[in-house]
Amino acid sequence: MQGQNKEDLTLLYDSFIINYFGFLSLYALDNTGYIRIYANNERDVQLEQINKNNHSEAFFLKEAFDSGILKSYIARDMARILYKIKSDRNSEYQVDEEETRNNISGILYWNSKTSYRVREILYKFHSGDITIQEISYLIWRLSMLKSYKPLCYDIVEIIKKGHYYDKFEDNKYFQI
Repeated sequence: MQGQNKEDLTLLYDSFIINYFGFLSLYALDNTGYIRIYANNERDVQLEQINKNNHSEAFFLKEAFDSGILKSYIARDMARILYKIKSDRNSEYQVDEEETRNNISGILYWNSKTSYRVREILYKFHSGDITIQEISYLIWRLSMLKSYKPLCYDIVEIIKKGHYYDKFEDNKYFQI
């Protein structure tokens, strides 16, 4: 994290959180729809093998690890979760909310380095105020803000192609 300016660091934190947790959220919302097709298009998600050709959730996980944002054991656990999802042909894997909350604790300085809106989403999930599925709705709402649109692009594309916005109900937890 040394040598990076504050804006670049916040951008990396936000990109990682939006893409990784957005992906997990959509998978938890419906692991049989379009997200299944998207997930099965990628296999190499072992931390050492991830590169710029991977999907954004894996790519930003690797970038976060390389930048020192994630503790090594947390990055490996997050990569293991991606591997389980992407190698699960029968849609049997279920995202474990408690494990996901524990992994958030391994993201160094997330409560001070992320932008306010992303921090609010992660805090509400970490504290148990919202479920993993609700994260995707909040990212969908966040993508409507011009400054977040590029960060949310891949997740929004999955939401559109999978018609996940049909599953979203009016959410009382977060107002943009």
